[in-house]
Amino acid sequence: MASRRVLSTLLRSSSGRSAAKFGSRNPRLPSPSPARRAAPFGDILGRVAEYSTSSPANSAAAAPAKDEGKKKSYDYGGKGAIGKVCQVIGAIVDVRFEDQEGLPPIMTSLEVQDHPTRLVLEVSHHLGQNVVRTIAMDGTEGLVRGRRVLNTGAPITVPVGRATLGHPAPATTFAHLDATTVLSRQISELGIYPAVDPLDSTSRMLSPHILGEEHYNTARGVQKVLQNYKNLQDIIAILGMDELSEDDKLTVARARKIQRFLSQPFHVAEIFTGAPGKYVDLKENINSFQGLLDGKYDDLPEQSFYMVGGIDEVVAKAEKISKEAAA
Repeated sequence: MASRRVLSTLLRSSSGRSAAKFGSRNPRLPSPSPARRAAPFGDILGRVAEYSTSSPANSAAAAPAKDEGKKKSYDYGGKGAIGKVCQVIGAIVDVRFEDQEGLPPIMTSLEVQDHPTRLVLEVSHHLGQNVVRTIAMDGTEGLVRGRRVLNTGAPITVPVGRATLGHPAPATTFAHLDATTVLSRQISELGIYPAVDPLDSTSRMLSPHILGEEHYNTARGVQKVLQNYKNLQDIIAILGMDELSEDDKLTVARARKIQRFLSQPFHVAEIFTGAPGKYVDLKENINSFQGLLDGKYDDLPEQSFYMVGGIDEVVAKAEKISKEAAA
């Protein structure tokens, strides 16, 4: 619409100037030939084109000046820096960089140079002294110390189809399975690993005839508390915790403790978490969760339930947190 108004205005102004021009010289002159008329109209179109293209171009050219020196959110930093492999342990590769500026952030994609095949590494941990620990996305056979590694300055990206973006697979796909384990991005964002969703995960063995009444009732009780907490999350997000009843607040507190108690310090993850792996007896585990459901540990802080083994470690960790807070 703006271009039409500009064109109309220019046509009227040009026609007025043309009439005045011809009228001042000789009123009886015949009307200009088509060739003569095309010249001002072509000039008008040229001016319109210049008006419609020059302003956006100028504004687009000026826009980067405002953001000059501003770091983009998707820039992982250190792009182009070269490091060297200093240790290889199976799929785990440690890479040392020359300085702090070239040190890649966690989740950055690195590429091994001068390797027979393309080998991509993903940064998982900072070890200090400009050394990062990475996970190889392919076999590390033939990878030796001193091999050059390029910091790509970007995360690993995998193109996927529209149908796979957040849409669950058809239920019929898993109809023949006895159990399904569903990993949750929301639980992963909380830093709880393994990020297994106990509400969406299923198992045909979750039956009192297979597990026994105690195990079955405890598992269902845990799911019920987590489901109630999930139902309250919208209210919490809009109104806050203060608007909940005392019973709902208690449900939220127990659910958050259960979520953190479901985190597991794996032996295979010691190299990344720094926490030693733990084995917990099944009977002790059932009793611990039942104690949570019964309110036996309502006085313990939720942080004490994170990345521990049995309930005794939870109590010990809670006492340690209390002493540190009092100091």
